Parts: sequence; C-alpha cells; structure tokens
Amino acid sequence: MKSRRLQPPIRGAVIPKRWAAFDDLSPFFTAAPAGLVILDSRLQILRANEEMANILGSTVPEILGKTPREVAPLLAPTIEPILLKVISTGESNLNFRVSGETPKSPGILRDWLASVFPMSHPKNQKSRIGAIAVEVTGQVRFDRMSKDHALLTHAEEMARLGSWEHDCATGDELWSTNLCRILGRSGLEGKLPESEFWQALHPDDRPMVRDIIQRAMLEKRPYEYRARFTLPDGREHLLYTRAKVILNSENQVVRRFGVTQDITEKVQTEQRLSTTEERYRDLVENSTDLICTHDLNGRLLSMNDRPARLLGYRPEDLIGRQIPDMLLPQYRDQFAAYIATLRREGHVEGLVSVHTHAGERRVWEYRNTLRTAGVAAPVVRGFARDVTDKIRAERSIQESEALANQHLAELNAIYDTAPVGLCFVDRDLRYVRVNDVLAATNGLPASEHIGRTIREVIPDLAPQVEPMYTGVFSSGDPVQNVELDSLASVEPWAGHVWNISISPLKDKAGLILGCNVVVQDITLLKKAEAALRQFSTQLIQIQDQERHRISRALHETLAQDLAGLQMLLGQIVRKDPRLSYSVRKAINDCSDINRQVMTQIRTLSYLLHPPSLETGDLSTTLKWYIAGFSERSEISVDLDVPETTGPLPTEYKLVLFRIMQECLTNVHRHSRSPWAAVRLVRQGPSIRLEIADRGKGMDLNSQNNSDLPPGIGLLEMRERVKLLHGAFHIDAAPGKGVRIRVDLNIR
Repeated sequence: MKSRRLQPPIRGAVIPKRWAAFDDLSPFFTAAPAGLVILDSRLQILRANEEMANILGSTVPEILGKTPREVAPLLAPTIEPILLKVISTGESNLNFRVSGETPKSPGILRDWLASVFPMSHPKNQKSRIGAIAVEVTGQVRFDRMSKDHALLTHAEEMARLGSWEHDCATGDELWSTNLCRILGRSGLEGKLPESEFWQALHPDDRPMVRDIIQRAMLEKRPYEYRARFTLPDGREHLLYTRAKVILNSENQVVRRFGVTQDITEKVQTEQRLSTTEERYRDLVENSTDLICTHDLNGRLLSMNDRPARLLGYRPEDLIGRQIPDMLLPQYRDQFAAYIATLRREGHVEGLVSVHTHAGERRVWEYRNTLRTAGVAAPVVRGFARDVTDKIRAERSIQESEALANQHLAELNAIYDTAPVGLCFVDRDLRYVRVNDVLAATNGLPASEHIGRTIREVIPDLAPQVEPMYTGVFSSGDPVQNVELDSLASVEPWAGHVWNISISPLKDKAGLILGCNVVVQDITLLKKAEAALRQFSTQLIQIQDQERHRISRALHETLAQDLAGLQMLLGQIVRKDPRLSYSVRKAINDCSDINRQVMTQIRTLSYLLHPPSLETGDLSTTLKWYIAGFSERSEISVDLDVPETTGPLPTEYKLVLFRIMQECLTNVHRHSRSPWAAVRLVRQGPSIRLEIADRGKGMDLNSQNNSDLPPGIGLLEMRERVKLLHGAFHIDAAPGKGVRIRVDLNIR
C-alpha cells in the first residue's frame, strides 16, 4: 500500500460538542487517507477506519473493543504512554514519529507520523481521544538512503576512493562521481567507453594491468593491482584497485566491479616516513652516542649498537642486565639517588665512569628523562656520550693556558730585562709591543710606539728597514744578523751600527701574523773589530816583513858562512896530503853535512819568502813550491795554472801564495787526503785561486770544532783576502773534503 503523508490536525481546532452517534464521522473515516481511531479512557478502540485496520494487519471488526497492546503488542510500549498522557492532561501530542513492527509485517521496521488529541464529549460521558497515523516508511527510507549516499560520497572524498563497474558484454564502464574527480575527469557522467580507462592508464603500466585482468577473468577470481594514471593536466597519480568478477548462471563472467583509491599521497608519505625512519635509524645505529632505555629497577631495555661495540660488547650482551651491576662498586650506591631524582624531577644529568671490556676507564656524560605517558610502566630515556677525550682536551687546554701564561710571563721578563731592543710588528708594519731598550734607542717612549708604523717612528731608517720586513712576509724566511749602518741618520741613531734579526710569527695554518725583531747596538763591537782588523793587518805585515828579513838573513849571512866553511874544508883536504884516512873521512863527512845544511837553509829561506814573489811570475813560484811539497809529503797534487799570470802587485802574489801554502800544509797535517788540487785562473783584472782535497773534511757549523787547522788558520786567510777587498769562500762537510776559493780584483 502506498503511504501518504497526512496533514496533522491544527492545534485549537473546533471539535463538535455533541457526538450523537459515530455515524456523523463515517464519511470522514471512510475517505481519510490516513489511519483513524477513537479510544476511550481505558484505551479501548471505539471506532477505526479501514486504513488503520490495514496498518495493523487486521479488519475493523477484529480490532474494535481491543486495546493497543492487544492489536499491536510490539508498538504498545511506545504509543501507550503517549495515549495515557493525552487522556490525563487533555493536551494534544501532534506530529510525532513512531517506528516499530506490526502484526502485519513482523520483523520489518516501519515508520509513521502520528498525532493524538482529546475529543469533546457531553457531560456525564467518559473521556475519549482520537489518533491519526500516516505511514512514512518510504519517505524515511528515502531520507536515510539520501543521507547514506551523502555520507558515502563524503567518505569516498575523504578516503580518495571511487567505485566503478564494467559491463563485459558492452564494454561500457560506470564511474562514480568521486572516481571521475580522482582521475581529473569531473565532466564525465554515466556510462563511459572502456577506452577512457585505458587512455587514463599510464602506457608503461598497461601491459601489467591487462595481464592481471585477463588472468582474473580466466580464473574467475578477485584481483587487485597498483598502477599509475595520467591526469589531463599531465600529473601522475598512483591508484590502488580491488575488483571482483560477477558470474551468470552459466558460470560466465558478465561484469566486473570494484573500488579504486588514490594512494599517491599515502605512498609519498610512506616514502617520506621510510626515508625519515631510515635516516633516524641510521642516525641511531651509527651514532657513537649512547641511546638507550631502562626501567626504574635499572634493567637495560634497549640500546644502539656502536656505543656497545666501542665498549667492547655486543648490545645483546648488555640488554636485560641491571645497570647497578655494571657500575664500579663506588658508584653503585649513587644509583638509588639517581632514580629518586628521576621520579621527582623527571630528568637528571651528570657524569659517570665506565670501563670497557678491555679495562680502559672512560667518562660518559648523560642526560636522561623519564617517560610516563603512553606506556604501561615508566621508562627512562637515556642519552650519553663519551667525553673522555673532551675532558682530556679541556685539561690539555688548561695546561696549555697555564703554559702560555708561563711563556707570557717569561716573555714579559725578557722584554723587561733584555739588554737589547725587542719589538713585535704586525703585517701593516705597526708596532704592537716594544721594550724600553728599543724605545730609548728610537728616542720615543714605548707607549707612543704602539699602533704607529715604522716610517712614523724612524722615518730616516724606514727605507732601509721596510724592505727587510716585506721580504720576510713574502718569503716566510727569517732575516738574521743584518747590519744597519746609521751614519747618515739623525739622532738618536746617528753614528751607530745596529745588528737586526727579524723572525716571522706564524699560526698553525702557516699564516704570518707578524714579526719578532731583535735590535742590538754593535757600534763598540764594530769599532773593536776595526781595531782588531787594523792590528791583524799590521801583524800580518810584520810577519811577512819578519819572514822576509829572516829569509834574507839566512840567505845572505848563514848561507854565505856555510859556503865559506865548505870551501875551507875543501882547502884542508887539498893542502895537507899527509892527513890520515880517518881524518880525511871525517872532513868529508863534515863537508856532506854542511852541504845538506846549506840546502835546507836555502829551502827554508825560499819557503819563508820566495824571491820570485818580488821579481818573478806567480805561476813559476806555485809550480816550484808544489813540486817540493809533493816530494816532501808524498801527496799527489793536480796543478792547473797558466804559463804566466802576467804582472801582479807583490801584495797580491804574496796573499795568494800564503793561502796556497797554508791550505796545502793543512791538507798534509789534518785532512789525511792523499790527493789535492790547485787551480789558478786569470781573466783580465780578476784572478781566482782554488784549493781542494778529498780528506775527512770538517763541520763549519760546529761551535767547537777540533778539526779546524791551526797556524795561520781560516781567520788569517780571510783577513788577508779582506785587506785586498776580495772574496773568500769555503765549502766543507764531514767526510767530503774541503774546497777553498779566493777571488781578487787587481787594482
């Protein structure tokens, strides 16, 4: 029966005062499109129409005189209280919803719109009430379906889900609105051609999807897949589809239907979560810091791998053990206080001493917090790191600072007490620190040096000094013992000679921060050296004069006397033939000895001062001396001298001869070399003499070198060359012989 909505009675409508008979309502009861019923005060049905009887699944005669509990026992608990309230209060209850089951359709829930109202009655008649019911089951179901559809649509939108159906006979597809929206085809409605699906499917995924569908059709079973779909704007989305096949009575597939969900964001989120999880897992697993958990009883619940390995354990060796048992005895009593602090404040931090499996003591810094939310029992989150090296580094820094302070104190003491000028100059050639000695030297207080440049403090010396600083900054090499003659300067530098040493100060990266400078007044030393040089010159001249005098005396006096003696001995033998053999032999022996002495005297005279140095050629003198030296010393000497050196002043020939003489004497006495070489070269006004050997050599850098030759020595050779404004150079090393070179310019 088709349900119809009944317009409810209007509150306050006039009801006839007289009810002579129910027949007055017969036309209304018969024609009303709703169930009508009149009940007395005991809820017995006095009158009902066919519509009401039909609602109850009975006939009018069968329900008259009965109560709602008798004709509709399943609805009675709902409607009886309403009916009794209207009787007792006399107030209508209009347009209320009734849901339930009737004897007509047990097990089926039906809905009605009902109204109950009191009816006027003559005096001395019992109260009556009227009731109207219109079935609205279809409307309610429609509303519910609309609501369910809206909820479903909303749920699909929230879940990014769409449904579809494929007709295998026609190939048409039916997409839900949300599926069209997911695929970017909101304008599509109703049935769609199958090509629309394959066009949306990514070309690279089509073979895989086609194979899955064909296998499912063949095996007649559900299927699922993930595939990429291309939206009209070119974007790609990943969709997940689950589907079932529908079979007809002949067990043939006639339809497929399923749901498709857009899982693009889900997969991207999962990938991000996986990446993040992997990142944090890698961070935890490879962190050298300890990340662990333990309960309030001290039982270790978890820990990462690397800290355990660094301690010489595996994590499984430690997890489950009691932390107090792993502490040193002196720290075990502190664990209870640690737990109490955690309970009270929720966090605790400090240092703890641990030992590796090998017995090495390490210090760990920990910061632990207590977790109580979201867990069945409190858990301690532990974070700790090995700070042993840090503590050692801090201790080393403290020691370094103490050492630096000590060095600074020593430096201050040096600056305060040094008898020489000291300063530090930065890269801009500005004074950073100056001691009082240098300040007095510059004629300016030390405080007025700071921040000022060299050119501002000593402008007359700056052109000589600044290039030395720039050379140190550019090369990084120090400048040592450079003499600065300030004779042309003004006071207070005038008339002084200074020794300057500049050393670069570098940081750990090798960058030059500035220069340490030492300035020493060596004026008195230079004057003493000049006096000593003058004395040395005079001494050398006196020595040469004395040698010349002795040589002449030996040659002109002693040699002549010996020659006269030789002649007298010869006359004795010739004039007296009566001399015995023994006397004659003695006289002959005396003559031989006298000749040897004459030869030695003549040789000594030539060695002291060869006459050829004054009248002959230097080459001849060198050849004569070297021939005699080789014969006397048995040392082979390679001689490379020109046939003639040309005219040379006597003082030049004398210096070259004395140096050659002294060098060969040193070869014989000290070098133990069986070989020597002498080379003399003359080119215009320049002349060079070189003497070399292959002996034991010597260390020129040694402060106390016993291998330095005595006699005239190196100092005198240098002085002789310096007197003639020449250059003296020596190459020597232990075990590699000695080579001496002299260069003179003939003036």
